[in-house]
Amino acid sequence: MTTSGPILASWDGEHFIPARRHAKELAASMVVGEWYYLDVAEKRSMAEHRFYFASLKDIWSSLPEVIGERFPTVASFRKAGLIACGFCHKAEIVCANNQQALKLAATLARMDDYAVAEVRDRVAAIWTADSQSLKAMGNDRFKASKQAVLEWAAAQIGVNPNVLDRDPDAERPQPPIEGERA
Repeated sequence: MTTSGPILASWDGEHFIPARRHAKELAASMVVGEWYYLDVAEKRSMAEHRFYFASLKDIWSSLPEVIGERFPTVASFRKAGLIACGFCHKAEIVCANNQQALKLAATLARMDDYAVAEVRDRVAAIWTADSQSLKAMGNDRFKASKQAVLEWAAAQIGVNPNVLDRDPDAERPQPPIEGERA
C-alpha cells in the first residue's frame, strides 16, 4: 500500500470509514480482502503547536548575545532545551584511547545541527534531541516536552515561565456576556 500520508478515518463501531478526500487514493492502492495494519495517531492542537514554536522564536530573539552565540538558529535553541530537559537520546562509544574518543565525539556532533558531545576516560558520549513530530512524539509527551522546554527557555533570559502563559489551549476566564454583570 502506498499513500501520500496519514489517512483520516472515523470508526462507526464496526468499521473504519475513510474521509472522502482519501477514498479514491485508498481505492487505487488497496486490495479488497487484504489485511492492513493501522497506526492510530493522536491529534495534536495546531494552536498549541504554533504557540510553542512562536514562543521559542520570541525567546530566542531576546537572548543576550553571549548566550545567543551558542544557538545560531531557533531549531538549535529548541534542541538544546530538549536535551537539557531530558527529551533526548544518548549514545556512548568506548574508544581505544582518549584522543580517538575526542575525534569521534567531534565527528558525531557534526552529524546533527545541534548535539552535545562529551569525552570521559576514552568514552565518547553524544546527546541528540528527540523529534517532536507527531509520529515520533505523541500528544502527552509533546505537552510535557513543550512545558519543560519553555520553562528552560524562559530561564535562559531570566523570565518567569508564567509570563509566557499565552497558551491558546489554556483555560481562560470568559468575558461577561453583554448585559450581564461581571
